Amino acid sequence: MKTIAIILAGGRGLRFGGTTPKQFMPMSDGLTVLQHSLEVFQSVDEVDSVCVVAHPDYISVAMSQSLPYPKVADIIEGGAERYESTLNALKVSVSPDDILLIHDAARPFVTPAVVKRCIEAMKEHDAIGIALRATDTVWRANADETIASVPDRSVLYLAQTPQCFRAAVIKEAFGRMLADNAAEPKHDITDDCSVVLKYMPEVKVKIIEGDPQNKKITFSDDL
Repeated sequence: MKTIAIILAGGRGLRFGGTTPKQFMPMSDGLTVLQHSLEVFQSVDEVDSVCVVAHPDYISVAMSQSLPYPKVADIIEGGAERYESTLNALKVSVSPDDILLIHDAARPFVTPAVVKRCIEAMKEHDAIGIALRATDTVWRANADETIASVPDRSVLYLAQTPQCFRAAVIKEAFGRMLADNAAEPKHDITDDCSVVLKYMPEVKVKIIEGDPQNKKITFSDDL
């Protein structure tokens, strides 16, 4: 059994602006957004290898930025949609019992403690979502941008990554999704826990505590 980190770096980051995807941009210390995640997964002893999923036009960039990190075993092409990038990563040779940590490259502030907490929790669960409890009031809106309802924030969480799965579970969930010809459009799939939740309801997705530091970079000001 191995623990494999899959870093999804295939997006174009259109909301970020500029010509270079945000995951390949340098931060204040000179390391790129992608390299910050690679630094963390490289440092965690429990992680055996790393797979980087990059846009086809940026494979060479991903390879260059991954050179300092010997745990990077695979650099593969991503798809047009996020779920397609995950699917491509799942084609890498893994055993059913392997633990897969799927992480968004746009979250460079993930910490070793968060990664270790995920791996430890996988000893008792087959699927894990890391998240923060919602502390602000949340509104659900109507189409005309008026308030439709105010959900109870005590049961709301803000999802982060990595999201962690037994390889057999996440592969089966995506297989069921692809086999479901009546499925809703897949372009709205923004995370992998939601695929397990919908297509493998018999598997409980355990929520564990995230970290406020583990923020996502969306706009250029976030750097």
